[in-house]
Amino acid sequence: MLSCGAEERVQLIAEALDGPSVRAYCDMAREHKMWLSLGGFPEALLESEVVEGGPRAANTHIIIADDGRIVASYRKVRNAWHVCAQTMQCTRLLP
Repeated sequence: MLSCGAEERVQLIAEALDGPSVRAYCDMAREHKMWLSLGGFPEALLESEVVEGGPRAANTHIIIADDGRIVASYRKVRNAWHVCAQTMQCTRLLP
């Protein structure tokens, strides 16, 4: 899992799936002939995908094949549970 901490930092480091970080992981997978499963990647959203007042990055899971291709990606839409980091109190979010 890739983790970068607070949401403010996520917005600063988020990048597209064809950005330099993912390209480096694709090169690594190809070079070592291994599959990679990258969870929690901060994917920058296109301007047309950003909802007013919403996040500008998605929590994306990426699967990279041993030939360096991205074969799947999944954007986590919403957590079922919200945990407040300051109080550690949980609130269930209902659709």
